[in-house]
Amino acid sequence: MRKFEHLLPKEIIKRNEPISSYTTFGIGGKCSALLLPRNKKELVLSINACKLLKKKFQVIGNGSNILASSKDTRRVFIVTTNMEKDIAFHQNSVIVPSGMMIGEFIMWCKDKGLSGLEGLFGIPATVGGAVMMNASAFGVAVFDVLESIEVYDDGKIKIINKEQIDFGHHTTSLLKSSVIILSVEFQLKRLAPSVIFSKIKEVIEKRQASQPQGKSAGCVFRAVDGIPAGKIIDDAGLKGLRVGGAVVSDKHANFIINDGYATDQDVKQLIDQIQFELYTKQGITFEREIEYIGERDDYYR
Repeated sequence: MRKFEHLLPKEIIKRNEPISSYTTFGIGGKCSALLLPRNKKELVLSINACKLLKKKFQVIGNGSNILASSKDTRRVFIVTTNMEKDIAFHQNSVIVPSGMMIGEFIMWCKDKGLSGLEGLFGIPATVGGAVMMNASAFGVAVFDVLESIEVYDDGKIKIINKEQIDFGHHTTSLLKSSVIILSVEFQLKRLAPSVIFSKIKEVIEKRQASQPQGKSAGCVFRAVDGIPAGKIIDDAGLKGLRVGGAVVSDKHANFIINDGYATDQDVKQLIDQIQFELYTKQGITFEREIEYIGERDDYYR
């Protein structure tokens, strides 16, 4: 019987790895195999190997918008953060690999005098992950400057233009597709590095003032009719609400913090309780923003 060791470089294969080490929530049991491709070729090889071996798999970046099961799983995880950071650019057009951290990319842009993504500095996501969910912060969204994405889908590498993707606030049609993002093209604007750096510092200060420290997956719920979910939860008096090791942050009510021993069930029960409280008392329906691992089983990705 063929195994990953027969299909992939042994250096990129890890067995029985805890997923908790690869998510910002710090939650997750061990997986049967974890693959750490070092470039686009190895990423494609990893996907093909999973399909050949009929293994359910999920490609993740920095694991910043997901909740993994605390139980061990047969699922294979492909993590893109180990990939090469080669960036190509011509004038204002920049092509960046999907596995690069968004903050690292923004600092690279600063050095080159390229502006447009500063508001996203501090988001603990890869470029590919940020594109998948159209990450946004402080009036800046990924799709504001996105041109196209290079993807691997159905055994082929192809280019998808922005106009071919449906997107909204913290969501895109990519989430319900089988595409794996390989690289992303942005169209940015020229600006003095010193001005860009000032913008980055301003964003850092705003984040430190408004967002909690600790293990979390970022904002849990989407805004409701333009009203931030955190304000609604705060006004309902739910800050500090706890289930096991999962607690609603006292600093920002749309963050759930892993106090150090939270399980995925703790988080799910807390989310359910928040949704129940707001619906039964105010008729408000919250749409969850973070993704539960396993929701995309049909797509094997």
